[in-house]
Amino acid sequence: MTTPPSTRVLGVGHVGRRLLETLGADGLPARGTVRDPGRADLLRDAGLYCVPLDLDEHAGAASLGALLEEGEHLVVTLPPDGSGLRARALAQAVELARPGRVILLSSTGVYAEVGGGEVDEESPLADTPAALRRREMEATLAGACERAGAPFFALRLPAIYGHGRGLHRSLEAGRIRLWGGGEQLLNRIHVDDIVGAILAVMEAPADAAGVYNLSDDHPCTLREIVTWLCERLELPLPPEAPLEEAPLTLQGSKLVRSARLRERTGWAPRYPSYREGMAAAP
Repeated sequence: MTTPPSTRVLGVGHVGRRLLETLGADGLPARGTVRDPGRADLLRDAGLYCVPLDLDEHAGAASLGALLEEGEHLVVTLPPDGSGLRARALAQAVELARPGRVILLSSTGVYAEVGGGEVDEESPLADTPAALRRREMEATLAGACERAGAPFFALRLPAIYGHGRGLHRSLEAGRIRLWGGGEQLLNRIHVDDIVGAILAVMEAPADAAGVYNLSDDHPCTLREIVTWLCERLELPLPPEAPLEEAPLTLQGSKLVRSARLRERTGWAPRYPSYREGMAAAP
């Protein structure tokens, strides 16, 4: 029987932890890195193999390159920094270690605003500072993977919820308003469905490498989900506020399509909408 390649998760935060837990439950070899040594100790105490690594240090690329095994899957959950140094350090490590494939968690925030229209992987891209940083990281890693002969997958994620994270927590804390009347169209994905998508691209053929959107089957307005959550949590509906006061992630309005990932890998969300996801694992 062929031994499955190990998976190295660079940045064990909310998604990275769920991925390590899932791989471990399936008996698959997986290891993670975190910046803080104390957090690495806590994760090891929880049964997750993690080591401290600060990629932003001067020797970060060499340290990561030394940790990686040739042929190992590398899953990058880290966001870009403001200087591009993190992306370049990652690229150096990829070229040094030659992993089996690289999976980057990116963002649907790279797309230009479309006023509630549909976006897919070919849609126009935004030129905001945050979008440009994401785009640079995708391009830098894609180039390094091409030189290293490693398939590169970028998964562009919308808002993440599940297992203690999401709009419901902000609503309970009193931080949500119906900005702009709450009519902007929002997209989301449960953390367990992100893990499912990562596993799907791990199993995909090398020629399926590329950029993919993730989203569940039910994009909806802010007002719809807030109304549903308020009824479920027995909270009053929050007041309206000007759209320009909203966090940037809640100002846009788009419908993200994820047909490409479904067609090429067979992935489908376990939780088609926030209703199923919040009921199962809020």
